[in-house]
Amino acid sequence: MTDSFFRQALKGDNSWIWYFLATIGVVIAYTIGQIPILVIAFLKLAKREITDAEMRAFSESANFSLIGVDTTLGLALVILGFVTGLGALYLFVRYLHKRSFKSLITAFENIRWGRIWFAFGIWFAFTAVVELVLYAVHPDNYTFHFELSKFLPLLLVSLFLLPFQTSFEEIMLRGYALQGMGLWAKYRAFPILLTSVIFGLLHGFNPEIREFGFGVMMTYYISVGVFLAILTVMDEGLELALGIHAATNIYGAAFVSFQGSALQTDALFFTREVNAPLMFALFVVTAFIFLVWSKRKFGWGSFTKLTGRIQLGQNDLTDSELVNN
Repeated sequence: MTDSFFRQALKGDNSWIWYFLATIGVVIAYTIGQIPILVIAFLKLAKREITDAEMRAFSESANFSLIGVDTTLGLALVILGFVTGLGALYLFVRYLHKRSFKSLITAFENIRWGRIWFAFGIWFAFTAVVELVLYAVHPDNYTFHFELSKFLPLLLVSLFLLPFQTSFEEIMLRGYALQGMGLWAKYRAFPILLTSVIFGLLHGFNPEIREFGFGVMMTYYISVGVFLAILTVMDEGLELALGIHAATNIYGAAFVSFQGSALQTDALFFTREVNAPLMFALFVVTAFIFLVWSKRKFGWGSFTKLTGRIQLGQNDLTDSELVNN
């Protein structure tokens, strides 16, 4: 039995040079998308509208209010880099690899939107339930803040722009990179672990690292990466991972934020203290429940698949599959 999702990398031109050039190009495109943020910040500094100390604080916390910029506008500006990165990835896949962009997302004929909505809804509900329990235990840790003029724009940006950020990370790492590694890795565990470590390192500059410590947060980020990669490999597609990632970030941006979060917004609730080890433990429990539920719901086989050999079935590909999809 072949690995349908890994097998997508065989469609089109999968030369290593294209992977190298595309990765460099995506990084450049992402950097270009961040230029507006840098221009705004340095113009304010040049005009003495902010101090050097405020600039340093902004660079450490990503809190746009420190430099006099609306936090929702700041969030939209941050997302711009992911939009340009995603656009560049699309062009490289279509015109260098000569394969469909959809092949990075699913091994099936069509994207399974029902799975995306299922994962989004269930994970959002899980997160909200956990939050309600924490609120019941420590209600004094939460501050409620609601201004319609601020919350409505934030909600719109979170719902319609933030998925570009989460989708870029999923498609780039657990789509493009995972499939590419599957071309030369013998066992599925290797691309699962390597993309998860990369996922963790890419979050290494997040304010949470400084706030809660490198060890606990890197363990959390890598564990999240492993969880999402397991879903992708077992389900032969990114749909579940896309839904969960979007639910997590939309919840964190619009509904509950905290000191040290990478998403400094005018969310409905603000928590003064976060127990990072407890947060990690709750994630592990929730992820385990979701995995078991998904296995039963979608009829997956044994989880031993995750440690087995990658079977691409190259000899079974037709000429049309090798050229385009």
